[in-house]
Amino acid sequence: MTILQANKFHYVKGGSERYYFDIARSLEEAGHRVVPFAMASESNEATPFAEHFVSEVRFEHEGSPRERMRRAFRVLYSVEARHRLSRLLDEARPHVAHLHNIAHQLSPSILEPLSARGIPIVQTLHDYKLACPTYLFLSHGRTCERCLGGRFYHATRLRCNRGSLAASLVNTLEMYFHSLLGSYRRVDRFLCPSRFLLGKMREAGIEDRRLLHFPYFVFASAYRVSAAKRDHAVYLGRLSREKGLVTMLRAVAFAPRVRLVIAGEGQLRPELESLVETLGLEGRVTFAGHLRGEDLHALVRDARFSVIPSEWYENLPYAALESFALGTPAVASRIGGLPELVRDGETGLTFPPGDAGAMATAMESLWDDPSSATSMGRNARALIERGY
Repeated sequence: MTILQANKFHYVKGGSERYYFDIARSLEEAGHRVVPFAMASESNEATPFAEHFVSEVRFEHEGSPRERMRRAFRVLYSVEARHRLSRLLDEARPHVAHLHNIAHQLSPSILEPLSARGIPIVQTLHDYKLACPTYLFLSHGRTCERCLGGRFYHATRLRCNRGSLAASLVNTLEMYFHSLLGSYRRVDRFLCPSRFLLGKMREAGIEDRRLLHFPYFVFASAYRVSAAKRDHAVYLGRLSREKGLVTMLRAVAFAPRVRLVIAGEGQLRPELESLVETLGLEGRVTFAGHLRGEDLHALVRDARFSVIPSEWYENLPYAALESFALGTPAVASRIGGLPELVRDGETGLTFPPGDAGAMATAMESLWDDPSSATSMGRNARALIERGY
């Protein structure tokens, strides 16, 4: 078969892109032809189909009023994306389309040419965009479900998009516009990596027949396990506020025996470095920066446990999947899809999100009981081999 894969980014920017490339690899290894459609970028992986990609847009740049207006209209409906995809479909003639993150940079306008040609459409849901205008069920750092069920005006009322009235209004209009158009009615099946996300989509009004639990996966053979552990715990992932990293550092301050390595980059790093100094954690907390490949594997493989302190509804994070594939258990917040992986006392320990004291207790418990950590690590690896 020829399978179209559409995602806003054609390089590994986060977990959703990781899955986008991994599923393409799996399909190609099974003998299928995969055709990508994305946004143009200097960071993109090479592909012979790049000439069909839509022009690059960066929403983090302010620009002139005219540029901001043009970007707003592109969020609502991208004529360029619709036209460029139409030409690609005529050339590649895919049998099925697999969509990933398409909002904003591509927009749901691309659903029209697919539907018009009778191409079956599935979409993997990497976040909560169909129910929350700003993706994350977060408003000013706190979980929020006010928009669930189509009450999207709350995003504007609360200025959920970085405190900006204009940006929040665009997100609200986008949701109502595509609800009126019935854009996402063209998607035949929504693939939900976690059962938690599937439940939220059900609450949002999507029919059960269109929802399938379809988890992420890792290539387990690429992850070597070792029983030897060193004197550190590890956080791996993006350094952003919803990840609960401020709470994590406060928990380390309450757990004086724990040493932590933070592997990742993000806009929150300067604030975290300052907090390390304020809390007197120099020497116990180390920033390793962005690591990839064997450097990252070695750090996680050798850790006593990984820490996943998220304070938003995590879907099915690769931080947990990779940690488990390397035989390392996790201390994780009890939120979103995390408890589906981090099973208390079996593959790690959990704590209430945002509770630094409870996180510290869980970390010290595993730190002081290496045999339990080793046993949970074996269970974690077995879970990967069995189901992911």
